[in-house]
Amino acid sequence: GTLLMTIQRLAVVVNPRGGKQRGLKVLERIKPIFAVAGIALDIRVTQRPGHAAEIARTLEMKSCDGICVIGGDGTVHEIVDGLMQRGEPISIPLGIIPAGTGNTLARHLQCDDSLEAARRIVAGHTQPLDVVRVTLSDRIVYCVDLVGWGAVADINSNAEKWRMLGPSRYAAAALWQILRATRRRATLVLDGQTFDD
Repeated sequence: GTLLMTIQRLAVVVNPRGGKQRGLKVLERIKPIFAVAGIALDIRVTQRPGHAAEIARTLEMKSCDGICVIGGDGTVHEIVDGLMQRGEPISIPLGIIPAGTGNTLARHLQCDDSLEAARRIVAGHTQPLDVVRVTLSDRIVYCVDLVGWGAVADINSNAEKWRMLGPSRYAAAALWQILRATRRRATLVLDGQTFDD
């Protein structure tokens, strides 16, 4: 269900390189919506891959009523992973303002328009979001919306290398994967039941 909360100060993490490098433009478009609502913004612009996770791990939680991400699915993933890696219970809301290539999570939440997303955040609309804990051979990763391994991971890895192709890079990477498919093993534990295949 939807919950309502009051926001006075918001930490905003902006990825200036996500999607078509429009994070800073989206920030300028949504600033007036927060200003009219009297919400102070603590803006932090990411400088490199992994920086959003670092910001989330080190953010002083008492200094804000919520965290807002302006970026794509990768930036949202970094923020969620960084928050969960803190090792303490997190009860701060996460606002998502889409500015990436795919914006899959924003579409799943039925809000892939940046101005509408900002309006919903200002209105204090929240909804629960499941977080998945993935144990890899060398680390634990937390994510929301999508967990991919094998072909999905290989496609995404190649798509990142081919960013210059824009959104079509995913289709090109998928075609490449079909031509050179590789099988992977995984163990999935879901509600206490283990699947190994």
